[in-house]
Amino acid sequence: MRKFFVWIDPKYLAILLAVVAIFIYDSQQAQAPERLLKKVASSKDASLVVAHLADPDVRIADAAKENISRNPNAFLDALISALMNDDKNIKAAALKSIIDYGLKVDEDIVRPLLDSESPPLRVQALRYLAQSGEKIELEKVEKIFTGAMESTDKVAVIQAAEKVLSGDDAAVFLITALADPDKDVKLAVFDTARKTQGDTGVMVLIECLYYDDITAPLAEIELKRRGREASELLINALEDNRNAVRARAAGLLGDIGDKRALQSLIDLFTNTSYDVRKAAGRSAGKLADEAHLQGFLGGIQTAFPDSIISVAEIYALGSAQWLPSAQRVMQIALDPGFQKILRYSAFDALGEMGYTPAESFLLARASDEMEEEDIRREAIEALGWFTSDESLDFLGEMLRYPANFDFKIAAAHALGIMKRKEALETLMSAVETEKTGIVITELVHAMAAHGDPAAIPAIKAACAKFVREIDCDVALRQIEFLSGETEVTMH
Repeated sequence: MRKFFVWIDPKYLAILLAVVAIFIYDSQQAQAPERLLKKVASSKDASLVVAHLADPDVRIADAAKENISRNPNAFLDALISALMNDDKNIKAAALKSIIDYGLKVDEDIVRPLLDSESPPLRVQALRYLAQSGEKIELEKVEKIFTGAMESTDKVAVIQAAEKVLSGDDAAVFLITALADPDKDVKLAVFDTARKTQGDTGVMVLIECLYYDDITAPLAEIELKRRGREASELLINALEDNRNAVRARAAGLLGDIGDKRALQSLIDLFTNTSYDVRKAAGRSAGKLADEAHLQGFLGGIQTAFPDSIISVAEIYALGSAQWLPSAQRVMQIALDPGFQKILRYSAFDALGEMGYTPAESFLLARASDEMEEEDIRREAIEALGWFTSDESLDFLGEMLRYPANFDFKIAAAHALGIMKRKEALETLMSAVETEKTGIVITELVHAMAAHGDPAAIPAIKAACAKFVREIDCDVALRQIEFLSGETEVTMH
């Protein structure tokens, strides 16, 4: 048998051996995490498992949590020992596990951790002490919240606050936290306020009225549900220096029906903000007696074409659905000599009155392509108060109007007001074809206003397009609160 030998230059052989060695080393290194993962997932060595709760490899950390979850009590001693560890991340992870699995540890061990240099550890210490309702100084809670870096940690502090702070301190803290720009934090404040009874909860809910596109619509539903319990603080809120709060508080007082608010609402008829005057007038009309309504009518009988106060008086007469005033309101709507803002108010008031002769007038204004765009837009919105097939069909057509987004938005708003299931069906259908984000957002708000769970699939479909997640989340929460349904939120 012949033997063959291949001669390799020693220089190249050394290089080849080095490459092979590197390959073997890399292979072993690649397998090391997998071996550790399997070990952590199944090990009965409690200290080893707990030590990997804060592992940088998320898979390994999750495996440790999963192992502990199968028999938490078997890991208690190791978790308590970890609270003495020098590694702050392990301490925080261990304390979080103790809380999540309902384990008990001496509070004297946990209390000093409130002053830790580690923000996550401070948060977990606060969470643990909140379980026993131990009271903690406001300044310390504020420091823990301010130092929290993650949204989830801030939310955890808010959830603990109602248990560790007294009523006044809780209100101060929650109102301060509400100014945080994170939308999840704002919603957590609202959720906490919703569960907090008495003046503390009401004060925070009123502050929630300031944040129009996040907490305001949800706070309105909850404050309306609380009724007269919230009235006194809502009346006080009419003096708030922020018009958004004033306007929403004014609107709620009419819905609640507390006549003690009437004079305070009338005092706002001369407010410089149109939204405040509109809300105050609309609520005053719901609370007014015959004598007040006669006074409002007398005011618009002699109104100058640019009279500011007449906006509120017109809305008051509309919300009262006081038909003796309809002819005068109609005159203002028809007369181009009046300031446009008065005519817009008249459009809306006639619709809210349900004054039938006004419907054909509004349809004519809304459909007249020679009419000014802002007049058309306001007429479109006012048609939402009517429920005829003609108005429904016209508004559906406006949703398909290709040339003017403002008309689409106005039509969506009107259909959100219209009390017909066909109006909701029209909105749901429009979501399928609409491609403009601002219009889709208005469609979402309008569907939510109906409070019907049937809209949930359409709202979720809208979220897959151009709508901010927060708008969808708030809309779904609105439906949950208005309908009593649960499990309809985004997450």
